[in-house]
Amino acid sequence: MKKFIDNYNVDQKEKLIELFAIKSNVESKDELLSKIECDLKALHYIKSDFFEKVKEREEVATTAYGNLIAVPHPVTPSAKKSFIYIVKLDKPIQWGDKDVQLVFCLGLKSQTTVDMEPIFKRISHIINDFSLVVELLNQPNEKDLKETYFDIY
Repeated sequence: MKKFIDNYNVDQKEKLIELFAIKSNVESKDELLSKIECDLKALHYIKSDFFEKVKEREEVATTAYGNLIAVPHPVTPSAKKSFIYIVKLDKPIQWGDKDVQLVFCLGLKSQTTVDMEPIFKRISHIINDFSLVVELLNQPNEKDLKETYFDIY
């Protein structure tokens, strides 16, 4: 994630695209990543090698941080647009040695000017406060998930 912050340029304003989804009947990490990849490709937000780089990152170290949260992202910026895709699952899945039910997929384009610090602070705050995770997981639809996410921090 540090590499992404280093690309920040205070002279330009770029808006981070924030997407929200609730997914049901997902049985594995690979199935979830495949569904996320399909969604992002349909929106034309990622380059063709985006998920290869996400998998490379997972081989280095898991992006499952505990408290039911994973933050998958590629080893190097390979998105066409900078985004965060927040996905709530109806039930936890196995992600390495941890259970995951809330995913914050980060994608940044090369040389992004998005200020990621507030996003990292919010995600860190959520990871470290399980009551916030539960609050997000209790949201019944994407609209409420989005509103609750923006109310945090």
